[in-house]
Amino acid sequence: MVILKNFIKNLLPLFLYRILKKNFEKNKFTFVEKFSSYDAARSSIKITDYINEDLELSKSTKFHQLEDFEFDHKHNLLPIIFSILEKINSILEIGGGDNPALLYIKKANINKNIFSSVIEKKSFVKKFENKISNEYKDKIEYKDNLNDIRNKKYDVAYFGASIAYIQNHENLLMDIFKFNPTYIIISRTFFNNTDNEDFFVLQSNIANNIFPYKIICLKSFIKFLNLNSYSLIYEVELPTSHKHQYLGNIIYKDLIFKKE
Repeated sequence: MVILKNFIKNLLPLFLYRILKKNFEKNKFTFVEKFSSYDAARSSIKITDYINEDLELSKSTKFHQLEDFEFDHKHNLLPIIFSILEKINSILEIGGGDNPALLYIKKANINKNIFSSVIEKKSFVKKFENKISNEYKDKIEYKDNLNDIRNKKYDVAYFGASIAYIQNHENLLMDIFKFNPTYIIISRTFFNNTDNEDFFVLQSNIANNIFPYKIICLKSFIKFLNLNSYSLIYEVELPTSHKHQYLGNIIYKDLIFKKE
């Protein structure tokens, strides 16, 4: 690799080599740059809204069947909780995509009658809502607006790595509080533990997709939930290979809050 690098360096004009080097180094990182606002992040370069239309189309072709659905250990948190706590039977999931939490719970052979509402982008819901198999039509629904969901009360509000893609997560949480969930679970999410406020970076590890990612201030986030009668009962820092281009103050977390 070093020999190849030196060969390219000697072959190309210096300015072109520096451009290629900068792009190559960016591609090694999950996150690049730092911005004080969502608008600043969006205006920095040509970016997409989380995933572009082609990738969204490929992810909305079918509703997975359990027999061909591979269980990924990083989704363990909710199946464990539903297996231990007998009186929880409903999920309000924000951003479940084509692999909602309900499928991981069912794959773990948890024999409970569970209903799940998944909130997703309007464009995704339009493509995907008719792909749900008959077996699951009474167990899960996809909506693009909280006002349209079926239940009025949920045992769990679940953000599976999704809260960082929401421009104003506090406004959304205020709406979710109206459903009075017993637990609010934040899974596989990066926070900052040194800055006193949120900031935005660009996520760049998906081909042809670059989009804003909010690095939420952990201290402020916990305080906000506490002020709304949710206490932190579980917090763990997860190992991760995802890195920022130059920031070292981001941490990867699972959090569980319980209604007081």
